[in-house]
Amino acid sequence: MRVFKKAIAAALTAAMVMSLAACGGNKAEETTAAQTAGSESSEASASTDNADMPKMTMSIGHNGNMESLNQYVAEQAKRLLEEKSGGNITVNIYPNAQLGSESDMLTSCQAGDLTFLVSGLHALVNTIPAGAIVDIPFLYDNVEQARKVFADPTVRELLNKDHQAAGLELVLLADQGFRCLSTNKEIKSAEDFNGLNIRTLTNPDQVAFWKMLGANPTPIDFSELYLSLQQGVIDSQENPYNIINDNKLYEVQKYFTNSNHVYHTVTMLMGSSTYNALPDVYKELVKEVCAEVEKLACEQADKTLDTFKQNLIDNGMTFIDFDQLGTIRQDLKAKTDGIVDIVRETCKDDALVDAYLKAVEANIG
Repeated sequence: MRVFKKAIAAALTAAMVMSLAACGGNKAEETTAAQTAGSESSEASASTDNADMPKMTMSIGHNGNMESLNQYVAEQAKRLLEEKSGGNITVNIYPNAQLGSESDMLTSCQAGDLTFLVSGLHALVNTIPAGAIVDIPFLYDNVEQARKVFADPTVRELLNKDHQAAGLELVLLADQGFRCLSTNKEIKSAEDFNGLNIRTLTNPDQVAFWKMLGANPTPIDFSELYLSLQQGVIDSQENPYNIINDNKLYEVQKYFTNSNHVYHTVTMLMGSSTYNALPDVYKELVKEVCAEVEKLACEQADKTLDTFKQNLIDNGMTFIDFDQLGTIRQDLKAKTDGIVDIVRETCKDDALVDAYLKAVEANIG
């Protein structure tokens, strides 16, 4: 086992969701209160009678830095869970991959050692294949369309089921807008992608997508991205503006675009065993809080988009506007039409893929 497992055990022993205690009384009374809190509170509003809520410590882990949207989501979830429980819930946040890689934290979440993981559908495809639906590129004209699609009840229900099959609950799905391309050469046509050495996620669908465009995709861990660009191992990458900015990729990249090739989701996951063990009042509280944070996260992404774009320009990058390049997105979409079949195979859920594409068609007019 890796060293981080010991760190998790030490850091999260007090954060185990099953370590419930009632607000007062002796130990026997505390155990009884914890066992009966769910049934007694089943008809209560999630944020009403705080006196009936058991004491609990929760934990949130992610691999973003302190300026990331992941951290914003974690902070808002902490604030609302603590406020709405009247202080009966305490939330500890572990940013910057303090608890290991996303894969490590996902395993801890499934096991119930970590209460919540903030990540994204795109990042966990190897464990939750259903997330591959976001790898179909150039579907949307704007982020509002994407949000409507992922709010579609059938799409959300099927996504939830696929997460549950992996022992997880998809309790929040927001976004950071779109992933965009940054490079060290000008990209102004579909032909300019030929021979482009681009870093990708460890995601077979995205590797296939970039190959279809004529690029040379190389899966590289995000922690090695800056150095790989600096040393010339690769000459391009793709991420939302805020991630490019926060990680100072403007120091090693000359150009950035609004390619908007795929939707960049931000999710919060909870282990199914952890969620199912919660008192009913806390199950409702988690739903209530996550619905609120989902909205706040999207608003934050929209509010900061232009700021991050301007920061990249101010730090020396040149912006290439795909909106001014005629049919470039349509040309790229045509070259990658075959990705739907690849994603369908990866996803292993035809019903989800069909529902997703139907929702896309319904929301693009």
